[in-house]
Amino acid sequence: MSASSVMIVRPKNFMFNEEAAISNKFVAGQSETGTNDSVKATAMAEFNNFEKILKEKGIDVITIEDTDTPIKPD
Repeated sequence: MSASSVMIVRPKNFMFNEEAAISNKFVAGQSETGTNDSVKATAMAEFNNFEKILKEKGIDVITIEDTDTPIKPD
């Protein structure tokens, strides 16, 4: 069985997380690949594409906007 509806949260303050980089090999080294603005832009593009694909597949998507505070970097 699969879900016909999902709720997702659009990130507001997505950025490089130095604390996570210490122990997460998928994040480590990414600080050199771009600024926080470019990291956020990439994350937003990926989120928007994910949302679009879900809708194209006929899934009801409920998108919640993230809050300014507390800041959630990842």
